[in-house]
Amino acid sequence: MIPLSRFCSVLLLAAAAAPLGAQSVGPPGVGNTGPAEPPSVFTPPGFGGGQYTPPPDTEYPGDDSGGDGGGSVGPGSNAGAQGGAKRALRGSSARGGAGAPSSLVSGGRGGIGDNLGATTVMIQNDDWARWWETNKFEFISLRRSYDAPLDQQGLRVETAEAREIRMADVRRLIREKVIPVCRSLAASDDAAVRGAAIVALGKLRDAEGVDLARKLLTDENYDVRRSAMLALGLVDSGRASYMLLNLIDSSDVGKHLLGTESTLSIEDRGTALVTAALRGDRRAEAVVLELLEQREGMNDELLSTVADAAGLMGSVRSIQPLMDLAFDRKRPEYVRSAAATALGRIGDPTVTPALVKLAASNNDLEPKRAATLALGIVAYPGSTRVIEHLAGMLETESDASARHFAAIALGRIGGEQAKQVLTASFQDHAADMRPWLALGLGLAARPSQDDEIPALLIDRMAREPNSDTLGALAVALGLTRSERGVSVLGALVLDSSVRSVAGYAALGLGMSGQAAAAPILQGVVKRSTNPVVLRNAALGLGILGDRSSVPALVDLIRTTNNPFVASMASIGIAFMGDEDAIGPLMQLVEREGPRGVTTTYAVAAMGQLFDVDRRPALSRLAADDNYFTRSTAVRNLLALGF
Repeated sequence: MIPLSRFCSVLLLAAAAAPLGAQSVGPPGVGNTGPAEPPSVFTPPGFGGGQYTPPPDTEYPGDDSGGDGGGSVGPGSNAGAQGGAKRALRGSSARGGAGAPSSLVSGGRGGIGDNLGATTVMIQNDDWARWWETNKFEFISLRRSYDAPLDQQGLRVETAEAREIRMADVRRLIREKVIPVCRSLAASDDAAVRGAAIVALGKLRDAEGVDLARKLLTDENYDVRRSAMLALGLVDSGRASYMLLNLIDSSDVGKHLLGTESTLSIEDRGTALVTAALRGDRRAEAVVLELLEQREGMNDELLSTVADAAGLMGSVRSIQPLMDLAFDRKRPEYVRSAAATALGRIGDPTVTPALVKLAASNNDLEPKRAATLALGIVAYPGSTRVIEHLAGMLETESDASARHFAAIALGRIGGEQAKQVLTASFQDHAADMRPWLALGLGLAARPSQDDEIPALLIDRMAREPNSDTLGALAVALGLTRSERGVSVLGALVLDSSVRSVAGYAALGLGMSGQAAAAPILQGVVKRSTNPVVLRNAALGLGILGDRSSVPALVDLIRTTNNPFVASMASIGIAFMGDEDAIGPLMQLVEREGPRGVTTTYAVAAMGQLFDVDRRPALSRLAADDNYFTRSTAVRNLLALGF
């Protein structure tokens, strides 16, 4: 689970976006008093646009806005004609201008999105744990309620008829119990609870939740507004898509949705863009492609977010403009880095030579880092040239973070050649590289459950003096799914005097997938008094997926005095996909009331429990990117923690 708190140790480099071009107040020749700009998908047909037609369900129940909210729009109408005005899909100044504040303080950001200039985030401190937290759900397969039940004896036998009866009960439970509770909590006076509840409704694909999300777009709390956009991106609804596209376009409808008459900030538009792309909304694909093609003169911050969206969409049609952008030295490095990341996420191996060229550059630090990570996605075990290049980076690359990412990329590629490179480097390399090489080895061993790599990691663990490196070794050993590793990790959980090491060992036990890990973690949950270990043990049990552990986690929720421990136990239950866990979660909400950390996590767990996706909502947005240079829109969405 990505923490709900904001990432620390960051330096915000604010650069307010200046207006770029005059505003178009209508399509060319239709009452347009200013210079014409390139048409957008909202431009009416006949004027070079018109690719987007509002869905039939664009009407908003209870909307008394006089039609500006979309009530007058029906099939065949065009959103760009509403009110006779539109905003072209080009860079625009964020409200607040050059003096806009750029410091984002967690818990005190109500309204800050209205004043935020274009920013990029530079992380000062790099460590393996940061990469792991960003990417871990790439390697963890969570169970869903529609999966066959799992216990210590393995999968239970479930006939098709029995499964359908069970799933009918699950659907009724969601409809009659879960959704009403989440709708009620969406009106809580606790902003964190409101945000968690509206995202849960998005995960539950609640149609009425679209209207609740629309109302929360004007919430006084910044994070709640972002949560509402995320919820709209999760639910499969034409109306939700319509709203997000209008926010992207800063149209009259978009301004009305955010309760303003001003042009929407780049951060608002970028947030809407990536949330629409997160689900792979094909209605937004035309917007993304058009923005890439018309990028000349576009604000850099917005363009960086467009590249993020293109990668999430996975459209091969965006490859060429992304390649052009990645090599465009007129653009800042963070924009080019986003383009390189997007090329990796699309996953087409034809981009490999371009990524190798970027990774070999001595002058483009951030694109180099992004391209190095991207190579781990697009290359394959037979990519000798790529593996040799990454091996060379381990030895000669001057940038430490690029070296670290090369180890990860080799692990992602896997195969015998990559394993040999990682093994040789692991046995004879500088201390700063050891945690990253360990993770690379764990990733390389995971698909095949290699026996040699676990032995190598266990040997190193027995003599590793550095606790931080020992934590990485524990995670890496869990990634290997080694049966032998269970006893080693179990001993580390019980014996380590360093809380973080014991916590990572508990997580490693969960990732091992070994049935023998469940009793160890259950014992930890019953006996440990260490909050760090308890939280990770609860998550480990959730990842392990053994439903026989639910009683132990429920008991932990009932007995602990630490709200964060109770919260992580709730999430652990949700990760198992056990529909029977909804009772304890609802009891937790009833006991705690509509406020507080525990209720926030409990309602988040309700959404996760019945989510049809196997990964938490934002994990795709976080994975495989160069986290040194994230756009503000992406960073602020990730900080929500869903």
